[in-house]
Amino acid sequence: TPPTISGCPSNINQTCPGVVTFSSPTVTDNCGGSSSGVVTFSYTGTTQTFVVPAGVTSLTVNMTGAAGGNGYNYPAYQTGGGAGGQVVGVFSASSGNVLYINVGGIGGNATVSTTVSAGGFNGGGAGSDYYGGAGGGATDIRLGGSALSNRIVIAGGGGGGTYYNTTGQWGGIGGSLTNTTLGEGYYAGSQNSTYCGSGGTQVAGGASATYTGYCTLVGATIGNGAAGCVTGYYSGGGGGGYYGGGAGELGGGGGGSSYVAGLSSLTANTPGVQAGAGYVILNYSINYPVVSQTAGLPSGASYPQGVTTNVFTALDNAGNSSTCSFNVTVNDNVPPVISGCPSNQSAGCPGVITFSSPTVTDNCGGVIPGGSLTYSYTGTIVSFTVPNGLTSLNITAIGAQGGSNGSYGTGGLGASIAGTYAVSSGSILKILTGQQGAFGNGGSNGGGGGGSFVWNTAG
Repeated sequence: TPPTISGCPSNINQTCPGVVTFSSPTVTDNCGGSSSGVVTFSYTGTTQTFVVPAGVTSLTVNMTGAAGGNGYNYPAYQTGGGAGGQVVGVFSASSGNVLYINVGGIGGNATVSTTVSAGGFNGGGAGSDYYGGAGGGATDIRLGGSALSNRIVIAGGGGGGTYYNTTGQWGGIGGSLTNTTLGEGYYAGSQNSTYCGSGGTQVAGGASATYTGYCTLVGATIGNGAAGCVTGYYSGGGGGGYYGGGAGELGGGGGGSSYVAGLSSLTANTPGVQAGAGYVILNYSINYPVVSQTAGLPSGASYPQGVTTNVFTALDNAGNSSTCSFNVTVNDNVPPVISGCPSNQSAGCPGVITFSSPTVTDNCGGVIPGGSLTYSYTGTIVSFTVPNGLTSLNITAIGAQGGSNGSYGTGGLGASIAGTYAVSSGSILKILTGQQGAFGNGGSNGGGGGGSFVWNTAG
């Protein structure tokens, strides 16, 4: 038996502006039931997306940031990058929400050249050009948009390790929340803010090393770990995070901080867990029956003029479905309003009159979909008058092919050029389309193809 939909809205008619609100229908079913799902996101170096399924109201997440890159002479000199942090918890979401997921990449291992080690994807700071590993990238989930400000949960990345004339220049671990020392890098086996980067917190990026023997470092920022010396040595980059970790100089970079305030419940926040690239594992449950909008526009949206059909689809645990629909009709019955129409004017000869054109407003906006016109060769110049309201044209002009010479050769193809051209209503454009070159016969040469031209008669 299909699920039963109740409370489907009636057809709606209104004038502009077309902002329409309505109550979504509800659903019941003779059989309940539930199902579960799990999806894993691994490192790809790009933003990935996940659409929250119908009937899901919360998701459980298990995620880690990435480790920092190793310094030169790893493992003999104990120059490993810091491990990324882990976050486990639950966050709320609604059916149809789009989650933007960035999985942190491992920081680049140290180079022995003038090329810096590359920071891990999603905020890892670069290492120095000699001997320094880069910071690992943070892993985050964003809701309501893909910007840095849309992050709701973050697992911090580890700092990069580095080499110096002693052992123990490890990168700091990622994933601390407020403790800058916990995420600090290491110099000669100990944490040391003179030579090492500090960990990020909830309010600031980690400070970079204060030692300036090879360069002067800057601190980390929101989202991004600090970079090591570009033309120096021995700098571990900071890990990415809510706030990034600082860079080291002679010591390891600091780890980036995690962020858990977007979770409705926190199971665990554990710094220094992940030795490789980050990951995200999402678990969710669907309680049936569910109903969701599958066509049209949501309540509260600005509806265009004309008719929009909204469709809701209900689904039960056995795969049975039912639908309901209603139309939203937006009418424009009010003429536009002209303002600033010039008053009557009189003047003696010569009768040169200037005035300001009026402006117009309307209760309904809108854009009429553009059209397309194609002009083929006619041998004559043709005209095009720019319609009212049009301010630009996308023009593609293609020259004609040259004539061929029987079986001895094929005429060259004409060039193509395309671009956007600013125009004014009422302007007249002239168009001349090139003719293909004549074909050669009996060994004679083919003629050249004609060019195609568009010009404005107003100059």
